[in-house]
Amino acid sequence: MSAPVADGPAAPPDAGPAAGPAAGPAAGPASPILTFLGAAGTVTGSCFLLEHDRSRVLVDAGLYQGPSELRRRNWEPLPIDPVTLDAVLLTHAHLDHCGQLPRLVKEGFRGPIHCSKETAALVAIVLRDSAHLLEEEARYANESGWSRHRPALPLYTAEDVERTLRQLAPLPYDEHHTVAASVGVRLHPAGHILGSATLEVDVAGDVVVFSGDLGRDGHPLLEPPPPPAAATALVLESTYGDRVHPEPAPGVLAGAIRRTIGRGGTVLIPAFAVDRTELVLLELERLERAGLIPRVPVHVDSPMALEALGVYSGPCTRDQRSSGRTGRRRWRGCAPSISMRCAMRPGRAASTTPTGRASSSRRRGWRPAVGSCTTSPTSCPTRATVWSSRATRRPAPAGASCRTVRDT
Repeated sequence: MSAPVADGPAAPPDAGPAAGPAAGPAAGPASPILTFLGAAGTVTGSCFLLEHDRSRVLVDAGLYQGPSELRRRNWEPLPIDPVTLDAVLLTHAHLDHCGQLPRLVKEGFRGPIHCSKETAALVAIVLRDSAHLLEEEARYANESGWSRHRPALPLYTAEDVERTLRQLAPLPYDEHHTVAASVGVRLHPAGHILGSATLEVDVAGDVVVFSGDLGRDGHPLLEPPPPPAAATALVLESTYGDRVHPEPAPGVLAGAIRRTIGRGGTVLIPAFAVDRTELVLLELERLERAGLIPRVPVHVDSPMALEALGVYSGPCTRDQRSSGRTGRRRWRGCAPSISMRCAMRPGRAASTTPTGRASSSRRRGWRPAVGSCTTSPTSCPTRATVWSSRATRRPAPAGASCRTVRDT
């Protein structure tokens, strides 16, 4: 019997799509109904269903992440029949908001997936990486025999992802768009990551605002989110709702870099591949220009982060800047100089490491590295690495592990 890999339960023989409402109902609810299908009792797995009359629209479709009891939910039957959905609205490209999209498509969803243009570009990177991890885990489970399922199967495949990407239908910010009968949406900047949006959804005259993940007011690249529109209901995601963020302290990072480089060491900075790596590179550039850290080679040990950097450094039109997605102070549509040094673009003199990665300098000596990572749908061991002056790889030191770090 075929069954999914890792934490997933065995699928019954001849299992089809999860049970749900019959496709093409004669009529739905006369008043709008909002159902929480995820991110309830936890902060991952965001998924909300809006229903009115014959319209059914899903807002986000994220993977559960964290402890195994949460990750196992990813393998449970979907609580809705994807065939009955008219559209999916996406707030941003993080996996806990978009990671279940390929499964929806795999099980019959054929409608549009609406999001911002930048989110569409980042979703392609994130979902392809997710499928690669899932297929890699399934392959390893079958080769090593540790899974109780024969054969072990991934939650979804790269082919499922490619079909999903063809259904992406980007929308511009600050304009009203009809996405289903009696359902319209307007995207507002959320200031979380590039392309993130707060969704103002109009359902037959009732307005429901989905905040998505909100950014801080002081994001170095993105404008802060505007006040929400007047709404009948506000769905506010509060991952950090009970915390007060400390004031920025750039001197701490600068001091650590100076001390480490001064004694011939290597600075390893773990960072998420999307948004965090870009912000780390921007801060390194700022510190370098201010003379607070020495100018040394910087390496981004993550193809995924380099792909995301390409999206962040893409052309930025005047319309994009005025709509608040980028460019409040620094962002002008081109990568910071230090990012360009890290991006290993064609034409640069570069040395190659034993693993086939190009390093951005032939200078001898120790060098700081940004060990970018992505949050996997299942826990994976740390594979962060340090580049030495001999261009060899060493495992990260004990105690530096992170359950959701990956640098390949």
